[in-house]
Amino acid sequence: MAELPTGTVTFLFTDIQGSTRLLHELGDDFGELLDQHHRVLRDALARHSGVEVGTEGDAFFVAFETVADAVNAAADMQRALAQLQARSGVDLWVRMGLHTGDAERVGDNYGGLDVHRAARISSAAHGGQVPLSAATAHQAHNSSRLNNGVRLAELGLYRLKDLVEPERLFQLCIEGLRTDFPPPAATGNPLHLPPRLDEFVDRKREVTEVRALLADHRLVTLTCPGGTGKTRLSIEVGRKSAEEFPDGIFFVELGEIVDSSLVPSTVAEAMSLREEGSRPVIETVADYLRSKQILLILDNFEQVVQAAPVVSDLLRTTAELKVLVTSRTSLRLSGEHEYPIPPMSVPDPQLLPDLDKLPAYESIDLFLQRARSVKPDFTLTEDNAAVIARICEKLDGLPLAIELAGARARLLSPRELLARLDRSLSLLSKPGRDVPRRQRTLMDAIGWSYELLDAEHRALFRNLGVFRGGWTLEDAESVVDPDGTLGIDVIDGLDFLVGSSLVRAWNPDESQTRFIMLQTIREYALRSLEDIGELAHLRMVHASNFAELADAAEPEIFSDVQYWPDRLDLEHDNLRAALQRFIDAGETQRAVVMATRLWRFWQIRSHLTEGRAWLTKLLAHPDSKADPSVRASALIALGGLTYWQNDFVATRRCYEEALALFESTGDQHGIAEALYNLGFLWLIKGDTSRSRELHERSLTMYEDLDDELNVAYAKWGLAMSYILDRELDEAARLAQEALDAFERRHNWFGRSLAEFVTLQIDRIKGNHEPVLAAIRGILENPQAQKDVSSLSSLLEMQADTTIASGLPRRGLKLAAAAAHLRSEYGGGAPPPLLDLEEPRALVAGLLPEHTIESIWAEGQQMSLDEILTYAQKDAESDE
Repeated sequence: MAELPTGTVTFLFTDIQGSTRLLHELGDDFGELLDQHHRVLRDALARHSGVEVGTEGDAFFVAFETVADAVNAAADMQRALAQLQARSGVDLWVRMGLHTGDAERVGDNYGGLDVHRAARISSAAHGGQVPLSAATAHQAHNSSRLNNGVRLAELGLYRLKDLVEPERLFQLCIEGLRTDFPPPAATGNPLHLPPRLDEFVDRKREVTEVRALLADHRLVTLTCPGGTGKTRLSIEVGRKSAEEFPDGIFFVELGEIVDSSLVPSTVAEAMSLREEGSRPVIETVADYLRSKQILLILDNFEQVVQAAPVVSDLLRTTAELKVLVTSRTSLRLSGEHEYPIPPMSVPDPQLLPDLDKLPAYESIDLFLQRARSVKPDFTLTEDNAAVIARICEKLDGLPLAIELAGARARLLSPRELLARLDRSLSLLSKPGRDVPRRQRTLMDAIGWSYELLDAEHRALFRNLGVFRGGWTLEDAESVVDPDGTLGIDVIDGLDFLVGSSLVRAWNPDESQTRFIMLQTIREYALRSLEDIGELAHLRMVHASNFAELADAAEPEIFSDVQYWPDRLDLEHDNLRAALQRFIDAGETQRAVVMATRLWRFWQIRSHLTEGRAWLTKLLAHPDSKADPSVRASALIALGGLTYWQNDFVATRRCYEEALALFESTGDQHGIAEALYNLGFLWLIKGDTSRSRELHERSLTMYEDLDDELNVAYAKWGLAMSYILDRELDEAARLAQEALDAFERRHNWFGRSLAEFVTLQIDRIKGNHEPVLAAIRGILENPQAQKDVSSLSSLLEMQADTTIASGLPRRGLKLAAAAAHLRSEYGGGAPPPLLDLEEPRALVAGLLPEHTIESIWAEGQQMSLDEILTYAQKDAESDE
């Protein structure tokens, strides 16, 4: 066997689906088929440097040094297996799974969690399918070595057997092979909970009591000061309660939200719900929850306690919803049951139990865990047991305070820790401080840990407090030490602060490490910054950094590499903080520019109401008129958001004012953009002549400016008017020219627009099968799946074409699902542009009336995932 790869390795597992059935069907011929199967796989491994770790029966375990080799090998295997299947006439379907992680050698094999994860991903696959983990997909996206004819499609988040955390899966789509598979064979209900950053100290009694309360009450609030473990307890309750909530458990982090009006959209975002045009987002959330058995966990609600009526409204308008809240104060709502979290159990230092029984006390267990994380050989002994118990007692059994103390075990013995605590707490805990004792103890413990840092680490700790919702290493270097004068390397400093439990590291998508501070610790850092007069300056540096992020993201937001929208999602709290900082500092123009840069992100990720609120607020400020070009661009952005909310009156006002401003400054690019946008408002009205005039003017200006991308958009707009006038040849020519340009620019959004025109033309000509095949292909694209506001139009065309192709039941169900999406999420092309007949009228002579109503009701009840799965099926017969 070749030498096993080391370091970061991509693992591939394969096996034949239904191999036992094939053995019974083929008898002695199965051996020959198995030999051919083995030759196919080994030929691909040889071409792509794969190392065969193990083979058992029809199952292969293979390791690759690079992701590109693994992906290319899997694609070659499936192509060759498809050819073998065609030659043999046998249904030979092989499922495969890929995951990239750390190689843990165990003799001539591998062990560890990453191998287990790869095996589970393979087990979740269907025959002919190749799912990949997020870690593998991310590296594959960034690789230049992938062969032609392969691409990735996101499948979603799934719980796999025996894995605690859900796994985000992607699918390898291979040109010419099947891609329309059912959802992966995952287990359990959707658990949308954050990953564990460290071990959970078993608080069995509290978990049991809270679960019992949830069994009897719909609203339970966990109350106590910060640092008492409310968040961890709520997450553990969620993990243990999966069976009781078959429709899912959703965790909503509110700690970085300071505007209570953002609570509904934050809840919707956590549940992957999109806004429905101008409809209040709380109604969208309520409709989704109305008949579902869901647990909603709202964390750190004290930040937005004014939004308590939102919780009340959700409970009042739903039947099965239950809400678990963590807060420093109760919500004071009818039906609320408050659960004050007790401190961790602490032994009496004077009456200690036997040494082996001490870890049963939660505080002792936590201290030992934290101490061993920084000093692996730390042990509990007869000599230090009473001292550790005294430390836990002095810290009132508060988890965060105990963690901070335990993290110092690397440098200080328990006796030294206790002595320093005695001095620090007596100095810090002055009489008369008007805060509860437990909260005072916690603040003092953070202060004690802070005082133990050297000057450079204190400065780093303080400066990191300006981030909201976490940060990356690159952002930390740009914000906290832009000129390299901090005196320490930022990555080394972060490593030290993580080891001191003042900062936590996590990896949300297995691609880039992020760092976060617990809310209580962050509050201390901000107060420390304010005390030395540096808070305002650091906030402006932070705002400038994230304004640059928005600048960088804007031109790439529709890139085929779906990186920027995901990155902006992760940084949304930082982006909000940056906008607010510019406003507070009187930097209105900078805020206007930044909000303008973000509008497409707000559109495609369905933050329409929030984006509109920011831009409306900023454009109402007198300073927004200082620069006509800046104001005009912001009006284009606001008009775009109102357009997607179907508020066309507001849209027209924005576009017309923008046009006037661009004309006053002679901004040719701006004039072309305003004309292009106004052209669609006339198209919606059915005035194709006026629309075409505006789009032709826009096209000419863009051509003069040598702007290839916007030339393509203008040609697409013209093609739409020619379709409505049934000048199909001219529409096809313009659409193809636009599509070619969008392909060259790797712009998925523009490509989908141009493809839509081509589909319209084929549909009108009666070319049903090409239309249906193309729509299925579009629906496999992960970017298209996330652009929910456009899906309804695509499904409406699919429904109309399906009915015309002789499948009225399937077509009607698709039409009902599309109508549900249009109602649920808003958006979609205005019906006049689609030029479709009412679907129930189309099938009126083909199906009984009661059947029509039954199918329509069924389609209206489908979830987004169910709709996507159903729409991607290549159905040959009606249902």
